[in-house]
Amino acid sequence: MDGFVASVESTTAAEVSKLLGVILDLRPRSTPHVHSLRCHAFASLATRFAGPEIFAPGLKALAQSDPALRDVLVAVLPRSNDVNAHDVLCDALGNASPEVRAAAAEVLKQVGGRTALEILVRRALDPAFVGRLEAMNALLARAGSQALPLLAATLRAGKPLEKIHALRALGSKERFAKDLRGATEAATIGLADRDDLVVAQAITTLGLLDVENFVELTGPRIENRGLDVLRAFCAQAARRLDDGISDLFRQKMRDGPKAVRLLLLDVVEAEGREPLFPMLVDALSNRDVGVRTRAAQAIVTLSKNKAIDAARAIVWLLRSRDTNVRRVAADIAQRVGDADGTLAPKLLGYLRDEDWWVRERILDALVEMNGSGLTKHIISVYLGDSSDVVRRFAVSALLRIADPRALGALVRTAQNDSDWLVSELAVEAIGRLSDLRAVDYLVDLLQRRPELRVATIGALRELRAEAALPAVAELVYDEDPDVRGSAIQLLDELDDGTHALWVKGCEDDPSPAVREVAGRLLRRFQLSRSGPPEAAELKSIDALLSHAAAQNADDLFLQADRPPFLKRLGKVEPLGSTPISGASILELLKPIMTPDQRVMVEQKRDVDFSYTFASRGLRFRVNVFAQLTGPAAVFRSVKEDVLTMDKLGIPSIVASFANLPHGLVLVGGPTGAGKSTTLAALIDHINRTTARHIVTIEDPIEVVHTRVKSLVNQREIGSHTRSFANALRATLRQDPDVILVGELRDLETIAFAVSAAETGHLVLGTVHTTTADATIDRLINAFPARQQPQIRSMVAESLRAVTCQHLLRGPSGGRRVLAVEVMVNNDAIQSLVRKGKTFQIPTIIAMSRDQGMQLMDGELIRLAKEGRVDIDDAHAKSIDKRAFEAALGLPPSDESSPSMSTPPPSGRISGPIAKSALPGRR
Repeated sequence: MDGFVASVESTTAAEVSKLLGVILDLRPRSTPHVHSLRCHAFASLATRFAGPEIFAPGLKALAQSDPALRDVLVAVLPRSNDVNAHDVLCDALGNASPEVRAAAAEVLKQVGGRTALEILVRRALDPAFVGRLEAMNALLARAGSQALPLLAATLRAGKPLEKIHALRALGSKERFAKDLRGATEAATIGLADRDDLVVAQAITTLGLLDVENFVELTGPRIENRGLDVLRAFCAQAARRLDDGISDLFRQKMRDGPKAVRLLLLDVVEAEGREPLFPMLVDALSNRDVGVRTRAAQAIVTLSKNKAIDAARAIVWLLRSRDTNVRRVAADIAQRVGDADGTLAPKLLGYLRDEDWWVRERILDALVEMNGSGLTKHIISVYLGDSSDVVRRFAVSALLRIADPRALGALVRTAQNDSDWLVSELAVEAIGRLSDLRAVDYLVDLLQRRPELRVATIGALRELRAEAALPAVAELVYDEDPDVRGSAIQLLDELDDGTHALWVKGCEDDPSPAVREVAGRLLRRFQLSRSGPPEAAELKSIDALLSHAAAQNADDLFLQADRPPFLKRLGKVEPLGSTPISGASILELLKPIMTPDQRVMVEQKRDVDFSYTFASRGLRFRVNVFAQLTGPAAVFRSVKEDVLTMDKLGIPSIVASFANLPHGLVLVGGPTGAGKSTTLAALIDHINRTTARHIVTIEDPIEVVHTRVKSLVNQREIGSHTRSFANALRATLRQDPDVILVGELRDLETIAFAVSAAETGHLVLGTVHTTTADATIDRLINAFPARQQPQIRSMVAESLRAVTCQHLLRGPSGGRRVLAVEVMVNNDAIQSLVRKGKTFQIPTIIAMSRDQGMQLMDGELIRLAKEGRVDIDDAHAKSIDKRAFEAALGLPPSDESSPSMSTPPPSGRISGPIAKSALPGRR
């Protein structure tokens, strides 16, 4: 083929163009190699003998060409350009084949001019023309401002994507510098388009062109349009801020809806301009939590990026009259940090804020950001403040910082402050410093300020101050039982027996708590009474409790005008036949109650507390209440030794809940089902296996947990804190990892549990429910209806697991057996909770046994088949009684007959059953 090309010494372009027909005719019958040689030969000849005669035939051949020939034509046709044939070139740009259009566009890039442009403008106005994109791409670089008619034609007749492409091209001020007015007029065409995306791009383009009347030109176009249009307008308007635009933005933020507010916040964050900051403040006051959260996130981002002055912004927010705004400001301060140390001094002033939550969060942020760097500021400015509240927070900060440099200031505060709580906090902070120089000051404080003795002894205990033992030993006969108990406890922990005889006289102390700690110390040093006490020495209530313990009773019931009753293995039986009067019951109870508790009983209010019968090693949970015939009391035996979960028969997966870093774990069941025992076992497991801070709020304390690996603080309502509400509020200030809130009995407790679980704590609690789905419904239905959608989302995120349990009689009435339902919160259950379809949860549990889940009915059937439980008891506690009867081959009872053929949506069937319908029923 090369020989053929070399042999052609002279020919014309017209003759060369005829070779295209030959190549196209022979291609179907040629091998690819031969076809390639022919294309190469044509390329060589067309280059040597180029002429306009080749241009039009070559363009027409593009439609029939294969890739090899198209590449040759694209390369050689510009050398043979024929302006008179540019209409043929434009025809090729309108070809249905993208490959042909692309090839024609490559040629147009090199030869295009005014003629081709004029033809393409006419073609672009034809809705059927498909080559607008290729035409624009080919001509824009060469034509510049002269391409404006083509872009305008595209905006009038093109498809949405072609219009957007044209508008993006119009957004270049450099390209259209010679005719910005023409570019603006062309872009304005897009404002009237039906498609929101086209209008949005038109607005963006006009903004990039910096038109002077941008707002007047584009503002009316955003009405009744979608978010894309509004987003484009806001993004461009934010670049040319003035009072009018700021007012417009704030109006949109106020009027909403939520999607518009979130869009505006996106724009503000993207632009990062401080004049837009007031709009963020408006958003922080919005009722919608999603808007407030997004606004806070934007402020954090802008502060970290130095787009706004973080200190100035946070202080501005803290000055707001809206409590929500001030709370968010405190949170933002903590998240932004204080790398250069300028923020902390400004924030310290807000320890005077009227809202306690703001003060707490500011304190959290300051301690985390600056640590010991705050000590000087706090001591010099706030520790001497006239406000008790400010001084309390100042000492709380020093307590958390634990800076040894604060020792002198804390000692002076403990000695001289007029507010008892400030002084007590100062004493606690002194103990936290672990500085033995403080011991002499604390010993002096024991005499100087008697009201601080309990706190001072606690600080000495934390310091392990053996040098203080002689002074502490003198306090075992203090008039305050709390002081006596604290002093004996310190001696028990630190003394080697030297001062133990001081405690000998406390064996008969009127306070049960003092008797308990005194007895423990005396037994350790073998100084306790020899042999058991005589019956005459026992108080009457102690005698009743001793008798109950001797019969292995779980509960002792006292009721006016009736004999005492015992409860063993779930059955109640009388203890003798002699009734006890209401007055006698009160006399029995007075010695073991505090004055405050006695007043509550006289006011017909319920009282809960714990009582320890130290000499017998017995411990009881006590509830005193009024009923129809007079006063009554229930003593429930609390085992001192915590049984492991294996011994209790709790499924092994429950132990894994102890390893959860945060979230909500609930134990459900009826009264007497062992919920507290299960939680005690779980707390004990955490205590033995992890090093964490555990805080329990109990009413009353049942099981006492001694430190193994974890630090355990147990608080009893009435004894250690005034109310459940006070205890809940104080708990988060104690930096717990695990919180036991006992029973979730009311809205306040449930709200606290959900909130604490969301903020990084593992929260354990009990609920009086018998199934997992009912437990979740109980949480959600405690809230007002308007809050329930939000609460569903919060519970779905924070809930980790639910167990529900029953204690069943053994087949011969012996030791009771535990049956447990287990639900672990997975993606499926989260979705059901959010959608309000908790009735479908039993189905998920039944299908998720591989994840450790199990239904109560399945457990009841298994235990009954294994002969481990009384069949009547198991049947009574089953939900789907027909399934239970079918599984055990029992005849159906009346209440589970076919007339009840339609189960409720959850798949659970409940209702009484006539026991006589089952064989062997008693």
